[in-house]
Amino acid sequence: MKLRDDIIIREVGEESITVVPSPQGAGYSSVITLNSSAAEVVKAFIGLELNADLVATFLINHYSIDQLQAEKDAKALMALIASSGLVRPQN
Repeated sequence: MKLRDDIIIREVGEESITVVPSPQGAGYSSVITLNSSAAEVVKAFIGLELNADLVATFLINHYSIDQLQAEKDAKALMALIASSGLVRPQN
């Protein structure tokens, strides 16, 4: 899957607020709250292809976690990404 390239991420306090603009205008935009590590993954892959293996590798390299935990976290984040409108629609 490919992340949209128009995602906006803003830090608000200790949370990352992610806005996915809608073609219908601001009233239809989606707002998603991400923790800091999820926000870093999204920032790293905006506009790019990603999958659970790439996300797991990113998590291992940036957070020094073990392979099993990285795979579990990557699958959970991929499910969130797929269901939240962060993915570019397939043509």
